[in-house]
Amino acid sequence: MKKVTLIINFNGYEDTLKCIKSIKGDDAIYILDNNSNNFEGELLKANFKNDHRVTVFLSDENLGFAKGCNFLFEKALNKSNPDYFLLLNNDAIADPHWAKNLINCSVEMKSGLVTSKMIQMDKPARLDNVGHTFLNTGEILPTGHGMPEIQFNTRTKTIGACGGACLISKELYQQIGGYDAHFFVGYEDAEYGLRAFLTGHDIYYEPTAIVHHKMGASIKKIFDYNYTLTQFRNINYTVLKLLPLSYLILNFLFFIFKTLLVFIMNLVFLRGKFLKVMLHSYWMLFTKDWNVAMKARKEFYQSNKIKRSLFEIQKQTTFFLWFDLKRFWEFIVLREKNQFEKY
Repeated sequence: MKKVTLIINFNGYEDTLKCIKSIKGDDAIYILDNNSNNFEGELLKANFKNDHRVTVFLSDENLGFAKGCNFLFEKALNKSNPDYFLLLNNDAIADPHWAKNLINCSVEMKSGLVTSKMIQMDKPARLDNVGHTFLNTGEILPTGHGMPEIQFNTRTKTIGACGGACLISKELYQQIGGYDAHFFVGYEDAEYGLRAFLTGHDIYYEPTAIVHHKMGASIKKIFDYNYTLTQFRNINYTVLKLLPLSYLILNFLFFIFKTLLVFIMNLVFLRGKFLKVMLHSYWMLFTKDWNVAMKARKEFYQSNKIKRSLFEIQKQTTFFLWFDLKRFWEFIVLREKNQFEKY
C-alpha cells in the first residue's frame, strides 16, 4: 500500500529536519514551505536534493494549514497517487512504527481517518491528545490533553483526528474533499472529523501510532488576539455549517444556557480577556459570520448526504456540564488561563 507523508514548514527549519529524520521507509515525503523567513524553503531544497524520498514545494504566500494541506493533497495525488496521506506536524517526532500502525488500523477497522497517540515532547508521561471530544453544545476539543499517556492504550472510535499526526485515506479524501479552506490555522481538523462522521465514516484512535509533539512550536509564532478570536469564530462556523437542524433544535436550550452561564461566570470573576474574545466573536457572528456559515451549510448539504441519525449524533456527544465543571475548577477556582486568554 502506497503512502505519502505531508509536512508543512513555517519558520521551523531545525524542527523539520528532525521530523523528517524520524520518518522511516522509502515512501514519498512532500514538504510545503509556507513562505518562511530566512530562505528556509531554499535551505530545505538544498538539504534534501539528494534524498529521493523528499520533494520540497515553495509557496509565495503563507497559505495556512488548511490550504497548505490541500495543496499537498493535490500534488501527492498527481505525482504519487498514494493510497494514504499521512499528515505530520514539522515539530513532531514519529515513532519508527508510526506509519505502519496507522495503516494497520485503517485496514483492520476499514477506516479512512485514523488519529495517533500524540505525547508531549517535554513531558513524555503526558498526552497532547488522542483525538477529539464532541460536546453536545457543539464545541470540539482535544481528548486526553495533559492526562497520563498510560491511560489511553486501547483502540477506540473518536469524533476526529488531530491534523498534527493522522492518516487520511485517498478514498475518504475523494469522497468528502480536503480541509475547509475557510480555516487558516486551527480547528480545520475538528471540522473535518465531524464532517467525516456525519457522512457515515468511522474514525479511530490508534494507541500504537505514537508521535512526540513539541507542543505549540508552530502556533506560538502566530498566537495573538486575532488568532484567538478566529478560533472562537471557527467553533460557531462549524456548528452552523455541519450540524443538522434537528440536532440544533434538540440542543438549543443547552447552547443558550451554557453561553449565558459562561458569560456570567467570567463577568463575576473579572475574566476580561476571555469576555472580550467571547463578545467580539458573537458580534462577528451576527454581523458577518452568519451569512458565511449559511453559504457553507447550503453547499455542504447540497453535496453530501447525512448518514447519521439524530440518535447516533447525540450518542457521540459528551454532555457539556460534566466537562465544564472541570473547566470551572481549573479556570475560575484555580485561576488558570484558558485557551482564549493566552494572547
